[in-house]
Parts: sequence; structure tokens; C-alpha cells
Amino acid sequence: MKMVCKVFVIIAALWLVGCGGAVPGKSPTLEFRINHSVQVVFDRAMAQAKYCWSTDARLPIVGSVAANGRTAEVRSMGQFGRIAYGRVDVEAVDAKSSFVSIAVIGVDEWNESALPAMKDAIEFGVPSCTAYFPTEKTVINK
Repeated sequence: MKMVCKVFVIIAALWLVGCGGAVPGKSPTLEFRINHSVQVVFDRAMAQAKYCWSTDARLPIVGSVAANGRTAEVRSMGQFGRIAYGRVDVEAVDAKSSFVSIAVIGVDEWNESALPAMKDAIEFGVPSCTAYFPTEKTVINK
């Protein structure tokens, strides 16, 4: 039984390495423009990622803001440090607004429900692993 578990772990790790992690456009992705600066979006995305995407020290959250302040990135890195389970890319539209792209690998806490939760955290500044506000998909027209 112990050997079966080891084989399963190795196969799962190889599968994750092969899929390349969260890739905007190929993985579950949410893109939007928001009236916050790159630094504000970065700070809020880091707080949200640390709150919801980091299960322990083996899955670190890394991020940076470019020296010119026009772009930023936040990543939830896999155990081997090569795969981004979740990622947030930010690009300045102007000094007070940004274009944001959120992508997740599509499993566990990095599934499609993580997208609106991250968007809400960026918009409202309150980290939560669940989105409480209705999205366009859930609006019921009467």
C-alpha cells in the first residue's frame, strides 16, 4: 500500500509538471479592468493569495512589482517551485487604473471559484476564499 501511494504521488507530480500550471487563456481565467493602481491591486492580491492559496510553507506565495510600477505579478507556486497553481498579472492602464488577469490551475483551492473570490478581494480589499457578491453569471433577470 505504501508503494502504491508513492507511485501515485510521483505520477501526480509528473502530470502537474507536464501541464505547465496556470496559464492565462488555457486555464480558468478571469480578466477585468479596475479603478485601482498597480500597487493597490498587488497588495490586495498578495493578501488574498496568502489567505486562500497558500496551504503551508511548501506552497509559497511570491510576487513583485516592476521597478517602473507599471506591472506586477503574484504567484502561488507548487511544491517544486516551477508551477504556478494560481497567478495574478497586473498592468497599468493609467496612474489610477489597472488591467488584471487571474488564472488558476483548476483544482482544489485553485479552482474556478477562486477567480471571483480574488476579484472581490482586489476590488473591495477584504480577503475571503468565497465570493459573496453576485457575478454576471448568477444575476437572475425577471
